[in-house]
Amino acid sequence: MANLMTTMWNCWNNRNNFIFRGKEKEVQVIWDRASTLSQDFRICNLMNEPLLSPNLAVKKWEKPPRVLQK
Repeated sequence: MANLMTTMWNCWNNRNNFIFRGKEKEVQVIWDRASTLSQDFRICNLMNEPLLSPNLAVKKWEKPPRVLQK
């Protein structure tokens, strides 16, 4: 998933650079940048506490306590 997201992000940046700056990168450059970014993200998560927690907290709605009126 990380590879897909970084590739899409780099494609989007390339599109914006072409539209707003008139500059376009080669497909191989976009792929290399996406690959490097994804690899750097994995390395960062191995060296540090993960940015995205692997533990999902399960929360469910609970009925509020009944308030007695006097």
